[in-house]
Amino acid sequence: SVRAFRCHRIATLTGAAALPAAWAQTQPESPAERPSQPRVTAAHRVLHQDVGQWDAEVRFWSAPDAEPTVTKAVENAWLLGDGLWIVADFFGPLAGTNFHGHSLHGYDPTTKKYIGTWVDNMTPYLYTLEGTYNEKTRTLVMNSTGRDPGSGDVTTTRNLIHYQNDDRRTFEMHAAVEGQPGEWWKTMEIRYTRKKPAGSGQ
Repeated sequence: SVRAFRCHRIATLTGAAALPAAWAQTQPESPAERPSQPRVTAAHRVLHQDVGQWDAEVRFWSAPDAEPTVTKAVENAWLLGDGLWIVADFFGPLAGTNFHGHSLHGYDPTTKKYIGTWVDNMTPYLYTLEGTYNEKTRTLVMNSTGRDPGSGDVTTTRNLIHYQNDDRRTFEMHAAVEGQPGEWWKTMEIRYTRKKPAGSGQ
């Protein structure tokens, strides 16, 4: 009825009006009581070097002694919020299809490790990454753990990112040599070159 509708409407509006007061009661009363905002550190800024649009030349090796297959790709990377995380999308042809990879990287201030995840449209599995940065050589070394898309077995790869300068970096993926603990062979290399703005003349 009209009367019932009006009563329901009044009750709804009264409840909505009370929400700000209820919310305010749950908030810290002073800045000192509020949790501190996580801060972007120099360690996080290492990853900021990846921000931007990139052309990529990709090389794949099917075996240690095989000739590489060479393809072209692009990557777009941006910061999440103030820069605690960096997000990237990678696009390029692979095995006759359009490959799309998506990554998220950050820095864990408790473990002092760089961390990340990787997913793509060629596998249903999530890959997790953890590693360290060598400031002297400007190289980020991360181990990636996930399931092999063919066998489903858990595998680990060793990934290296070397920053030559602000506009160039190289990514390498290494797989473990079977039966030889601690030995690795290169399965992929990606050479990144930063895209220049139109009309820059470079």
